[in-house]
Amino acid sequence: MNKIKQFLKKIEDFLYDLYEFDKHMKKSILFLLIPIFSFGQDLVSSEDGIDIDLDFIGTTAGVTNLSKVQVNDTIMVGIDLNNLSAYEITYIHVDIEYNTAAFALVDQEWDVPDGAQESVFSWTNVKWTPDPNHPVNDLWAQWSSGGGNYGQTNGWNVDHWQAVSTTGFEGTYVTMFFKVKDADVENYEKAINITMARAADNTGDQEYVHPAGTVLAYPTQYIEFEPLEDLDSNIYVRVDFNENVDPTKVKLVVKEIVGEDETIVGTMVLDQNGDANITEFITKSDVDYAYEFVWNGTEEELQDLKDQIVTISDVVITLEEAGEFEHGGVGEVFGPIQYITADVDGNQEITGQDAFTLLAHVLEESDLYSEYDAFDEFAAVIPAEFYDSVTIETLFDDDFGDEMEEPDIDFSQSSVDLIFRSAMFGDANLSHSVEQGDQENPSLTAKGFQYGTATMAESFVDAIYTVGLENGKVVATLEILSSDTSALQIKLDYDNTRLAFEEVVFDTGNTTTNFGSAKNGRVNLGSINSNGEAIPQNSTIKVVFAGNVDSTIGLVNIFNTDAASTSGLQQILKLQ
Repeated sequence: MNKIKQFLKKIEDFLYDLYEFDKHMKKSILFLLIPIFSFGQDLVSSEDGIDIDLDFIGTTAGVTNLSKVQVNDTIMVGIDLNNLSAYEITYIHVDIEYNTAAFALVDQEWDVPDGAQESVFSWTNVKWTPDPNHPVNDLWAQWSSGGGNYGQTNGWNVDHWQAVSTTGFEGTYVTMFFKVKDADVENYEKAINITMARAADNTGDQEYVHPAGTVLAYPTQYIEFEPLEDLDSNIYVRVDFNENVDPTKVKLVVKEIVGEDETIVGTMVLDQNGDANITEFITKSDVDYAYEFVWNGTEEELQDLKDQIVTISDVVITLEEAGEFEHGGVGEVFGPIQYITADVDGNQEITGQDAFTLLAHVLEESDLYSEYDAFDEFAAVIPAEFYDSVTIETLFDDDFGDEMEEPDIDFSQSSVDLIFRSAMFGDANLSHSVEQGDQENPSLTAKGFQYGTATMAESFVDAIYTVGLENGKVVATLEILSSDTSALQIKLDYDNTRLAFEEVVFDTGNTTTNFGSAKNGRVNLGSINSNGEAIPQNSTIKVVFAGNVDSTIGLVNIFNTDAASTSGLQQILKLQ
């Protein structure tokens, strides 16, 4: 079985046909309420009277989504008046009943005209029984008809919210503050409810009482929801990517796992540091969570990433580890992560065949990623604890990967960091993967930025690169000035609307294998000496294009470059 596939699938659970194992660690079990909420009441507007809305404003902590309210939060609920009539509102009272097991009234704020009188009085252990002869939202009819009544019911309170003014008013005339309590599920059903109301206009010579049928609860008469568990931990995800991978092109998918069922509870694009605050998605302490990382960029950007991961230096360093370069040998070059990424044939060892498979990809004779179209199929984003603990000895155990779990969440902590590290299939030199412990290789002392790729390398390679017109052709020329380069690769983008690729002309000596091809406006070319010998100094490579042009400006551009020394380590191609 392909070891790299095991690795990718086990730790990512992206390809399901290779391995099955339980990667989800059970959390400590605490009491939980399932988050649902409801405003669906099919009410109608008065149209020519007064609509009275029971408005969820949010929590005092700034939560505006009712489904995210937790036990011990304080919610703000407004009584909102919408006057649709020709008469003013100078008097209003609205009765609100609430379940005292679910909520405790802790404060109120009035918003009425200056000089207005406001008051609230309460009945304890009282609940409303509506008049069945009138719609339940016909608030004045419910009271004035005499058919509805308050009766003793333990666990319910009714508050009478009254305001009187000499001038008309509307909008939210009072805001109630309720502390959410830890109660049984049924206590939250229609737990805050408008029972009845009376509205009047006293601006004229005679009081006008808004009649039955015109004082309606609309659009919301009651609020019911089941609060989430009181979890005060702030939960953060951090993914350590190589600096050549843009974290903002990756999206985190958070899944809730209950038995065999998976439910997506949130998605979030990582920021430029690879971080995401997922606190709002982690709502339960007695379930497992899984984290998947999917591509959020364009298909073109994904293809560019694939084109940059495996280059000629990956081939050379794999040859060295396999002992088929001039020197080196098994265990002398690679660390555990490189064994995983470079074992592309899956035989649990690094051999020349791995190197030649990588070389075939570089030469574009085959596509290493033909089976891995999506980012999450060739990129392994792994819990850091497991990533850092892998050794070459444990790597090839039959049960490798079985012990890997999703990072645990300690809800006793105020802040929890879930840390992941990432590696890419085929990335033998870790140009797009991270070292264990996110440590740089101390043997690589040359650091530079070459055409879109940040590189830690052994040394620099001096070369001259020019683009000009020769005998009516556009010619891009590379001259190697170094005497210690065993392999190099360049990818050139050209304007295929104005130029036609003709050939690559190599002058690199008799012992060097050369390659060059063009596809979709990009030329892939390079040279390698598989014996570890140097490509002769002052060797040249010419890329020839046909095209009726007077200037070469902007016609040919470098996409990326790569090189390796005679010692098998990556070099930075420094073009003059």
